[in-house]
Amino acid sequence: MAFLNRIKIPTKIFAGFGIVIGLLLVAAGVGSWSLAGANDDYDEYRALARQTVAVGRVQANMLMTRIHAKDFVIKPNEESISQVKARAEETIRMIDHALKLAIDDKRREIIDALEDDLKSYVAEFQRVTDLQAKRNRLVFENLKVIGANAESALTEITEQAYQKENLQAAYRAGRMLGSVMRARVHAAHFLIQNDEASYKTASDEFATIDKHSTQLTRELKAPQLHRLAGEVTKDVERYRQVLVRVHKITHERNEAIHERLNRIGPVVARKVEKLKLSLKSKQEIVGPLAEAEIDAATEVTIGVSLLAFFLGISSAWVIGNGIARPVVSMTDAMSTLADGDTEITIPATDHRDEIGAMAKAVQVFKENKIRADALAEEERRIQRELADAYGLITQSIDYSSNIQRAILPPVARLEQMFEDHFVHWEPRDVVSGDFYWARDWGDGKLFVLADCTGHGVPGAFMTLVAAGALERAILNLPEGNVGALIQRTHQLVQVALNQQTDEGEADDGLELGAVYVGPTDKPGQSRFIFTGARFDLFIADKDDVEIIKGTKAGLGYRRFPADQEYAEVEIENTSGKSFYLTTDGLIDQLGGEKRRAFGKRRLSALLLEIIDAPFDEQRERIKSAIEVYQGENVRQDDVAIAGFRLG
Repeated sequence: MAFLNRIKIPTKIFAGFGIVIGLLLVAAGVGSWSLAGANDDYDEYRALARQTVAVGRVQANMLMTRIHAKDFVIKPNEESISQVKARAEETIRMIDHALKLAIDDKRREIIDALEDDLKSYVAEFQRVTDLQAKRNRLVFENLKVIGANAESALTEITEQAYQKENLQAAYRAGRMLGSVMRARVHAAHFLIQNDEASYKTASDEFATIDKHSTQLTRELKAPQLHRLAGEVTKDVERYRQVLVRVHKITHERNEAIHERLNRIGPVVARKVEKLKLSLKSKQEIVGPLAEAEIDAATEVTIGVSLLAFFLGISSAWVIGNGIARPVVSMTDAMSTLADGDTEITIPATDHRDEIGAMAKAVQVFKENKIRADALAEEERRIQRELADAYGLITQSIDYSSNIQRAILPPVARLEQMFEDHFVHWEPRDVVSGDFYWARDWGDGKLFVLADCTGHGVPGAFMTLVAAGALERAILNLPEGNVGALIQRTHQLVQVALNQQTDEGEADDGLELGAVYVGPTDKPGQSRFIFTGARFDLFIADKDDVEIIKGTKAGLGYRRFPADQEYAEVEIENTSGKSFYLTTDGLIDQLGGEKRRAFGKRRLSALLLEIIDAPFDEQRERIKSAIEVYQGENVRQDDVAIAGFRLG
């Protein structure tokens, strides 16, 4: 069969196909003649099968329409709406197709009625989506805005009443704020779960709010706070009215779902199923008749086909062997070459067909592999050098951690400042963007906990800049002027980062909380001042946790002017109280079953739980609480928290 080496592969293939096709034509002619008698019954069976498939597609698309409608009911979104409309339109097209295939009037009437039922279903679904959209607008444009305004106003009343020493009014405003927040929580639960009990609880909470509102108005002295309390009362009433409207709309939506959508859908499904079963029953009668005629024709066709098969196999073997044998030899050579043996001799390089061309290409591949092996060795050498470089970088970062820890105050200095204390400082990476700082300031002491932009190496660089700015700022300022110290630090960070103008791309900075403890004229008492830059001070006793908010401005950022002022808050009664500062790495850590932030409320509850424990134990319990809450979630940021008690 050496003559095959001189024939091109396409010619070999065309010749083989020609022989096979010729034999197939003979077999097909005989088969067509034999099957002609079974044509009528088969045509009827085929028509029934097409109708069954068409009805099945209507059934499947209708099911998907109901599934997407159910998805919208469970979790309303635009995607579910578009899917319902798309599936409904597709179902109508399928119904029209099934109507064209129907071969009797009775089935046409059933299919025609399906389209009317589907349109009724879509119309009811549109009404549900309209009610849902109306409900969402009331929630997002009214409830959220009004509730937030009321909480903000009550917070302002609480803070101003407290500053004016109107403690009864501050307490009343705080109670009212708690009631508003509980009402909003129960309202939110109702919106999510459709829970009538939550709606009733939220409604009941408004009665408590009204009671506190009346008492608060009597207890407030300042006209400005009277006016603010009046606005809160109006906001609460508006919130209640909107919630009633939302409840009514939700009831209408649920009624449309349960009384109409859930009724129409099953009715249509039963009609489709009944029609499909009718078609299948008819198929079971026609099918065997057509099958018997086809069996007879098949026996004749098989005999002719077997003869054609053996002749085709013989031709295919001759032609295939002429192609396959040299290809197998070439494959073996390529496998040997792939195993790394570049000494192999490539066969069939003398052929004048495509195999010869492939052999020449493999020869080129062999030569390229020899060059590639040399390049691979060079790449491995480069990878080893990169690994060595990575090791040096890792060592540098580890050493940077030692440098950063060196700027943190020693334990002995903190023990001199506070009766008892703890500091939990935990970088997310090797180095941290959080740091704490303590210095003597005249006859007093100053402690700072700060959170710089970023974490890791960039955050660590920022801590060095911020610590240096604090060191410079404290040199020329009078003792105890904490607000001026923070302002000066802000200015120094802006200058250090060239952020004192609007030009440039960088906008980095920090947030911090600073406490000053100094002497007073009263024996046995200390002067305690807190200043926060987007930082809160938590004050805890056995009964409650109070949060003192700092100024809503960071340090060093371009958007804050150089003369930005930072408010000082003096705490007069520190006896029996513990004080805590924390960066947002703890507050913002995601975790729990719903993957939400740890939050200030959860931290306050934890502080009340551990208030009587020694501070070393408090540190371990806070650390454990963060780890348990975080669970399998990644640590998002550096964590730093400090707690202390004054002597």
